[in-house]
Amino acid sequence: DARERVELLLDHCRARIDPRPDGYNPHDLHESAINLLSVGIKVGTDAYKSDTGARLFMKKSADLQRLLQQVPGLKPAPYVKALAATLHQGRFDVDASLADLKDNPTLAASVMEASIKLAAANGILPSPLDVAEADDPAATITLSREQALEHARRAAQRAAAEEGAITATAQAVAALLRQAGIEVTMPHLEQRLRGRDSMADGLTGQSVSAAPEAQLLTNAVRHVFEIPDAALTRAFKTAVLAFEERGYSEVETTNWFRMRTPSFLAIRTVFSTPQGYRFEAEFHTPASYRAKLANHDLYKQIGWLRRHPGPDAEQKADELVQSVRDRCLEVAIPPDASSIPHWGSSGHSRSRSAGTSRLATADRASQPAAPRSPQAGAIIAALGMRPVVLVGMPSSGKSTIGRELAGKLGVKFVDTDKEIVREHGNLSDLFARQGEAHFRQLEAEELAKQLEKGPIVIATGGGGFIEPNNRALIGEKAVSVWLDTNPQVIRRRLRNDTSRPLLQGPDGEQKLSRMFDERRPLYQQADITVVPPSAKDKENAEPCVKALHAYLCGGEDAAAQTLANETPANETHANETHANET
Repeated sequence: DARERVELLLDHCRARIDPRPDGYNPHDLHESAINLLSVGIKVGTDAYKSDTGARLFMKKSADLQRLLQQVPGLKPAPYVKALAATLHQGRFDVDASLADLKDNPTLAASVMEASIKLAAANGILPSPLDVAEADDPAATITLSREQALEHARRAAQRAAAEEGAITATAQAVAALLRQAGIEVTMPHLEQRLRGRDSMADGLTGQSVSAAPEAQLLTNAVRHVFEIPDAALTRAFKTAVLAFEERGYSEVETTNWFRMRTPSFLAIRTVFSTPQGYRFEAEFHTPASYRAKLANHDLYKQIGWLRRHPGPDAEQKADELVQSVRDRCLEVAIPPDASSIPHWGSSGHSRSRSAGTSRLATADRASQPAAPRSPQAGAIIAALGMRPVVLVGMPSSGKSTIGRELAGKLGVKFVDTDKEIVREHGNLSDLFARQGEAHFRQLEAEELAKQLEKGPIVIATGGGGFIEPNNRALIGEKAVSVWLDTNPQVIRRRLRNDTSRPLLQGPDGEQKLSRMFDERRPLYQQADITVVPPSAKDKENAEPCVKALHAYLCGGEDAAAQTLANETPANETHANETHANET
């Protein structure tokens, strides 16, 4: 029961900081993990009071991520804030999540497990939807002025057809706020439909989804709620719940009151109608709405200067941007407004040109199996000309995980065993005709050839990494990832597998046990160790992406870093967010 679990943790789990400043001991990975997790807990509980330990934790989080991958049996909690997006998009895998939680002896895991089972039994998990990512260059186009005008014309037509129901709902939400004692006006009601030329200006030059049905703009329909400063935060939270109760789901929220040097002031939320059409709602204070009106002409001038570059255009545009920010800085931040976080389910928060479309389950087969990871760019840049080589026991998942990993990184995938089969025939026949030594020679030649092909993902045969020359060559030219798959899983997969020449015969189980014992110390020499957390190999590519990013890029969250470069977010908030997510 809960009490016994708490007592077990108190009695047996140490929490301490090593006397060394950083707590990292390269000769004791488990102890190092305890020390660094203790620092993380300290920062997590104190983050709102001070940032005393935040810099230490930020510096050491990369080491912690690597340690969690290297220590067998340790794995991070499977549920974080980002899961909200997975649930919202209908990509939550009930079976895989329950498998992750099965052997987790914590009270939190039990609550999660019970919640998932209850939600599944009552049918309240959302139906599967895919969000078509526009990361693939082949799936995007850059709009000319003519194309932008045509898209704007179609967007205006659809907005006119959709806005009636949206406006009625927005007015109903405003009435609900008034019933709750909150003073609210809708000063932008007559301008709720954005003009075609304005939309075309925003779309010109943008890289957007090539899908003809994609909704490129979320602000073709916009509603503004003006609320007194003291009530803004409560009104926003009440309004979001009211929209949700009417079937309008929150897709993303941007809180410009959190910005240290904002160029716009409001809490902006994108909602989706029950039919999937997206629109925006802005929540203003009286002062921020006055700033919005005052800055309107400046925004138009900035846009014109950006589209018509000249000798002084860039400098003039920058000066106007600074004028906008100066005006915004004069607006007071409403009480508790900074407690409302940025949130986005589509992966394109803060972009008013969404360029994504929601597709029903029936269309999923046409979508790529592994959308490109947002961390792919940083990983590929850090790899340079080095491939990623997956090593591990037979049936550890190298081929399946490798193919998914290659998709997430946007590179080619090669299975050396399949390349040998394609050129020389069936492996069992090859072993029978010419023996293991000949096969190892072919394997070494194929591996050496593939290692010269730059940043690709290579799945080796189970014995490929065992040969000293291969191991040295991989160490010199590639980044190696050991898939430390549970031996019981491997035994189950190999039980009826007759395609493995080295494991055939009546003593196959004994051969496999010896193979585990002999090869494990050699596999441990790989650069990265990943313990696949899911029973489904396709879902184990993402842990490989995270491990590669931690190893190659210092564990820094690429998406968060990109956001930090694009928007001048409050530095303390960025540190707290990163610490919490890690």
